[in-house]
Amino acid sequence: MLEKLISMQNVSAGYDSGLVLRDVNFEVNQHDFIGVIGPNGGGKTTLIKLILGLIKPASGIVEHYNDQEGSFIGYLPQQSHIDRKFPITVQDIVLSGLMSSSVGFKTYSSQDKKMAINLLEQMGIGHFAKRTTGELSGGQLQRVFICLALISSPKLLILD
Repeated sequence: MLEKLISMQNVSAGYDSGLVLRDVNFEVNQHDFIGVIGPNGGGKTTLIKLILGLIKPASGIVEHYNDQEGSFIGYLPQQSHIDRKFPITVQDIVLSGLMSSSVGFKTYSSQDKKMAINLLEQMGIGHFAKRTTGELSGGQLQRVFICLALISSPKLLILD
């Protein structure tokens, strides 16, 4: 039997201007691949915000089934804003995906660093690990953010 990851039951949500989603019902199970399509303003981003817990539903229930240590959801936003003049390396950006909100400062083990390099190599940009973000093209930077979303080995990966 497949492990259930997310369940939404009769969920409605919106903003001051009104409801964007009404009576949404669905489940996401382990190994599911789901694509959400629709027009601008159709509620796709609102749905993602509900899953991520960034907004609360106006009604209904959003349940997360997380029985593991570490990160449950990896998220790659549609646009990632970063100060390309800030002197942070590609490897450090990827490693930041291992940070927890409960830890103020984290040092990374050699295993963590190897994992970051392996992900970067899988994306074909391992040779950029010690470079700063200002040295990368937009596409290369997007690959860095994919590694950032994957490094914590999340059970659920959301790509906006």
